[in-house]
Amino acid sequence: LTAASRRITVNPSFLDDEKLPESERVEVLREVFHRNIRSKQLGRLAMFLAPLLGGDLPSNLLIYGPSGTGKSVTCLHFLSNLATVCPERKIEFRYFYLDLTTPRTCFGALNELSIALDGEARRYRKGIALEHMQQTIITTLSRMKGFTCILIDEVDNITVDADIFYTFLAKTLPKRVPTRLFYLFLTNRLEWEKTLDPRILSVVKKTAHIFEPYDSMDLVEILNLRVEKSLDPRKVDPAAIRKIAAYASRETGDARRAVELLVKAVKIA
Repeated sequence: LTAASRRITVNPSFLDDEKLPESERVEVLREVFHRNIRSKQLGRLAMFLAPLLGGDLPSNLLIYGPSGTGKSVTCLHFLSNLATVCPERKIEFRYFYLDLTTPRTCFGALNELSIALDGEARRYRKGIALEHMQQTIITTLSRMKGFTCILIDEVDNITVDADIFYTFLAKTLPKRVPTRLFYLFLTNRLEWEKTLDPRILSVVKKTAHIFEPYDSMDLVEILNLRVEKSLDPRKVDPAAIRKIAAYASRETGDARRAVELLVKAVKIA
């Protein structure tokens, strides 16, 4: 047999999201949702944010869930669809994504938020006063009307002056800008709330929602999509995919872990 005839992998990029262009990555995620994966969670998001379509401000939402349960991509998918529906109802709506995966100080978090809001790639210099960063954000949001959602990923990763950051978001900003603000906070840590000052919690006024880990059937669908995109399906036994999904489901229900196991299986094969 030739090496080509033995080859299992057709397009290895689809086994590693970091190697995919952004457009391809978005397309893969869109196909995941078309397979009704995370439909229950999308339904809950729709219920929580439904007031927006009636012209009312939704409450802030705190979403818990282990790593790899699709919190970020599900929320981004939902907000993207919501942004297309709102103009049909003559509602002005926009959203911004703030990624705090790398631990940040309050200054670092404000810096990232300012960059997310103004769409620029520049980094503001260290040494600038927090008040200046806050004013930069206020100035940017002052140009916006309607409703604005800020999705904050790994919100628990603020390591210095976290209370200042949360107070600015929940208390100062809504009073200083014309747009009606609400937040989606994402975290892996169920105990995160217990680390906050009770006065901050009372200001945030959030509703909590839990993202359950993927079950084995969800993981089978996710893995089948990767197989279709990256491998020669004729050389993949469906039983092997079910076994990988069962292992990942039993461990953590983490989709990234399931894809890692698939990659290891391909290398062994």
